[in-house]
Amino acid sequence: MIKLYKLTIFVAIFSMLFSCSVFAESKISSGKFKTIFEFEDGDAANQLLWIKDVDGTPNIGTLQGPMAFVTMANGDLWVADTQNARFCLFAKDGKRIKEIDLIKLGKEAGLSNPPAMADFCVSNGKIIAADAASNAVLEINPETNKMRVFNPAANGKGSWFQITHVYTDDKERIYVDDIVNGKITVLDKDGVYLGENVAACIAVSPKDSSMACIHYLEETEGESEISVYQLATNTGFDTPWKVASIVDNNDTIMYVSIIGIDKENNIYVLYETEYTRYYNIYGSDGKLLRTIETSPINSSYNPARPDWIDESGNIYTVNIQKNVLRIMKLVNEE
Repeated sequence: MIKLYKLTIFVAIFSMLFSCSVFAESKISSGKFKTIFEFEDGDAANQLLWIKDVDGTPNIGTLQGPMAFVTMANGDLWVADTQNARFCLFAKDGKRIKEIDLIKLGKEAGLSNPPAMADFCVSNGKIIAADAASNAVLEINPETNKMRVFNPAANGKGSWFQITHVYTDDKERIYVDDIVNGKITVLDKDGVYLGENVAACIAVSPKDSSMACIHYLEETEGESEISVYQLATNTGFDTPWKVASIVDNNDTIMYVSIIGIDKENNIYVLYETEYTRYYNIYGSDGKLLRTIETSPINSSYNPARPDWIDESGNIYTVNIQKNVLRIMKLVNEE
């Protein structure tokens, strides 16, 4: 039986168990994750620290609790070191390039609590971060080491209950994802309120203001519980699929997610069963272009959002096993 929260879980589904004509023309391929960064326990300058997946005990290391990642066009990797309240930038060869101390910047900007990064993105060279501790948007300039803080309005227009994710578009507009209220608050690049959208856990295109989300519903047909997933955008398509929970072979859907929109406005979503992880890539018209299937990945740091893409559509994930954290890139086996 699939048990998902209506506002927080989104997906567009493909597999041979699902019947929908839009899937028939798509290309199915196998993929495998290749390690591009590897960090072990210890105090080396470029090592990450995470929460152990066995008993939750913190290890000793440089970075703690990495909660979000952004891969740049040149292969550099930004990591939100959440528990240490800082960002670190790594080159594609693993060397650390830059560190931003958010505690220091937060004090200068008047924050009462050390920032706790729930999510972030990079827009026009600036880091736009969702600070769960202050329920605010932070704009950090890595070149000047300056921070601006955008707080929600006290109530009414421009308010949000709890920031969870944050996105930007080509105009540097900021999209604040408020899952609890099921809405997206849109700000300009200076934090001024522009409007709201009824949605949650969206993805926003880096090319324009195109958004995509997947709504989840449940209904009963006879003795079966059917899951209905509806992929929709703000630019014109709205496509539902009905999916039966897989019970007989215990290969039930574990979780689902929409992970991003690339520079061509293709939409990337995933879902994972006990045995297989699926990635579906859709065009901006809703057509399923490609499905990549691979083995499940242990993404214990954040199972609700384990993957991300760069602007070119390369897919990345995190794997934690035997006290080693790996940043991995998906490559086709065919």
